[in-house]
Amino acid sequence: MILKLIFAAALTISLLFSCASYATAKTECLESQAAYDFGSGTTKLVIVEVDICKKEMGKILIEKRLPLALNEAVEKSSDQKIPLELIEAALPELKKWQKDLITHQVQRKFAVATAVYRRAKNAKEVLNIFEKELKISIDLISQDQEAELGYWSARSSGFAKQKNLIVWDIGGGSMQFYRNKGVSYKGDLASVNFKNQIIENIFFSSAKEKASPNPMGPQKANMATRLAQNHAVLNVPAAFKNQTEAVWVGIGGVLSLSVQSQVGEEPLTLQNLQRTLQERSLLTDSQIKGDYKSTEISNLALVLGYMKALQIPAVYTRPVSLGQGLIFRNLQP
Repeated sequence: MILKLIFAAALTISLLFSCASYATAKTECLESQAAYDFGSGTTKLVIVEVDICKKEMGKILIEKRLPLALNEAVEKSSDQKIPLELIEAALPELKKWQKDLITHQVQRKFAVATAVYRRAKNAKEVLNIFEKELKISIDLISQDQEAELGYWSARSSGFAKQKNLIVWDIGGGSMQFYRNKGVSYKGDLASVNFKNQIIENIFFSSAKEKASPNPMGPQKANMATRLAQNHAVLNVPAAFKNQTEAVWVGIGGVLSLSVQSQVGEEPLTLQNLQRTLQERSLLTDSQIKGDYKSTEISNLALVLGYMKALQIPAVYTRPVSLGQGLIFRNLQP
């Protein structure tokens, strides 16, 4: 009887040590990683729990977005520079985000800057301010790298095993398509400059003087759609035309937030986009919610025109930033 009790006690102790060892190993595998995405219209931060042993992303701990209309400011500037007063105004909020990094004990930080920083003449000065004030190192990436990161972001959001995948990313200052084997399209038409083209080519006004094309009305909305459609026909390579068997995934603020929230259905289709554009084309800026009133309706026309030109049957959207792609890509062997 005594031997049985001794054996049971020894087994219990062994199991306790095993469980403790497993829990310790599991804890050692988990860490928090953060990624900043300094975009043309929005600055974003994401903090993710990562299993570095299994090379997997876990739950998203924090997501922050700060509207910062830098591309709009550069478009209207006479010197092609980012106004430093916009940066100074944004810094207090961005510094608050550092508390989240401390709270979640972030071990690794990544940061990239995209289109407007490739274009602005004082981009280096602005990025130096961010690096100094936020205590991070920022990579100014090319449009090729931006397209690839968008692809990784889409894969991190449930499409990791999808083979015939095309990722479509529209931001404030650039547009990218990316598919398997590194085939990409680097577009110069995006949310802000498309809105400005509507003002200049359809309303015959100055984009520096007229901030918004709203309300467009159904007729001008159709003209805006054709403007985008013609641009896609002339500029997008054959690798992205008539790809009806591909799974199209839209990321970035324009597709996954602006357009998706207005349509309210997934996937985006020609039918629901056309219906939404016609209905919302009558809205004025004061009737539109959100921080991007001047581009909300023109975003619908931009996406609809491109889908018509490229014969895209449906687009699924995922509200991921390049930050998720940064973290996910760095986990890969």
